[in-house]
Amino acid sequence: MDACGDPDPRLDCASYTRLAVDEDGCFSPAPLLGAVRRLSQQQPGLRLCYGSGFEARPGLLREIMQWLPVLGNHPDTVARCQNPALSRRWLRPLTVPHPDTWAAADSRVCGPWLIKRTGGTGGGHVRRLHNRRLPHPARDYLQRYVAGKILSVVFVASGRDFRVVGFNRQYNGDRHCGEFVFSGAITHVPKPRLRTVVDGWLRKLIPALQLRGLCGIDLIAPANSRPLLLEINPRPPATWPLHIPDLTATDGRSDAFSWHIQGCQRQLPAGSGPETGGRVRAMRHLFAERTGRLQPVADWPDWVVNPPARRRCYHPGEPLCTVLAEGDDEQQTLDALQRRCRHIHHCLQPQTDSAPLRENSA
Repeated sequence: MDACGDPDPRLDCASYTRLAVDEDGCFSPAPLLGAVRRLSQQQPGLRLCYGSGFEARPGLLREIMQWLPVLGNHPDTVARCQNPALSRRWLRPLTVPHPDTWAAADSRVCGPWLIKRTGGTGGGHVRRLHNRRLPHPARDYLQRYVAGKILSVVFVASGRDFRVVGFNRQYNGDRHCGEFVFSGAITHVPKPRLRTVVDGWLRKLIPALQLRGLCGIDLIAPANSRPLLLEINPRPPATWPLHIPDLTATDGRSDAFSWHIQGCQRQLPAGSGPETGGRVRAMRHLFAERTGRLQPVADWPDWVVNPPARRRCYHPGEPLCTVLAEGDDEQQTLDALQRRCRHIHHCLQPQTDSAPLRENSA
């Protein structure tokens, strides 16, 4: 069950259901619960493993749990991670540094601030505060803007302990979708000091929240001050596929999903753990830059994930696909990623001639 209808996740499915979402990217309750009830009756013993789409409505997870066992973090944990008022309450005694947040704009709000949506994902909901007014006070909040390098960390947790899977440097911004929308990431080897700081945070956060399974945190590293925690993702984050080759189990298989399941069952998986100095991998969420249709492609290369739909007209800012690249170092990887993105954009034009998508000299 998902909201996108992308071809890739459907290839290995025994059954597939596309569900509606609201403007926040959260599932509409009635269609989702109806699909869950049908599955529970048709396939007894089925368990549900969830991803994004519940951040603004963790109560939906409670209703699902009445019909199916859920593999993932408890709805209370999801709520605590996504609600800024709750976050302030439990972060303060843990002494995990984070940017200031306010539920309303008033005289105390001075300097650069961001408007964020409670439970929002992907960064498309984030914008700068200009007139000290919250357009939607019931759902929006303010977070102080901090300049710096945005990083993310993927880890697997057992409710008490954890294992770091990998670090990434994030890229944000699209001219049609806004300057803060998540647009990609590249694997990153942190400096030892930063790794020590993050390990210290996770030792406090995981038992306090009872985090389990594959999860992620976002942080910002200012040039001349300490890093700050931006966000906790109590589910597999968007960047975890970059580390699948590093999730090597004892039998030599890359089995990221089993890591998630074991963590949800309060066990840390056995295995060699992530590598810190191997191949560099990157991903880019590609958005349409102009209105057009993609030329027909018989077989998309394996570096295109969730390929664009056939015969569909795309408009500026609509997501096309995710592009992957890999190399021996960061520059080689970014060069390959840029070539591949250019090629996809070049294919977005009114064309009727069939042309296989190939990458020259990549």
